[in-house]
Amino acid sequence: MQNIQKWVSFSFLAVGLVAWVVLRQAAEFTLGFLPWRFGTTWLIPLQDWVGVVGGLLLFVGLRRSIAASTYLAEVIGELSKVTWPAKKETLLSTGVVAVMVGIASFILLGFDTLWGTIVGFLYR
Repeated sequence: MQNIQKWVSFSFLAVGLVAWVVLRQAAEFTLGFLPWRFGTTWLIPLQDWVGVVGGLLLFVGLRRSIAASTYLAEVIGELSKVTWPAKKETLLSTGVVAVMVGIASFILLGFDTLWGTIVGFLYR
């Protein structure tokens, strides 16, 4: 259970960091529309403050939420029960998918060429 809690905390930290970056970019985009440059002369610009505070609030809110922690712990517990394929099986499946995509691409190319020729002939 302790190992799962570490993953839950790490996941919440990752969400907080992503929110930090997204909120910082959103604040920078929004502040770009203002006719004056508010907070640009500060040691730490305003958009950085918005990103840090927003990411930190989201991280703390998720850590304090019992429902979010329980849900994510259950998800991680279920993922530990998954049987993952071996490397050889994964490579073989990837090869089969790549070949099938290639075959489908050539079939679609043929249909597209045929259809283009028919439509071009009808418009002349």
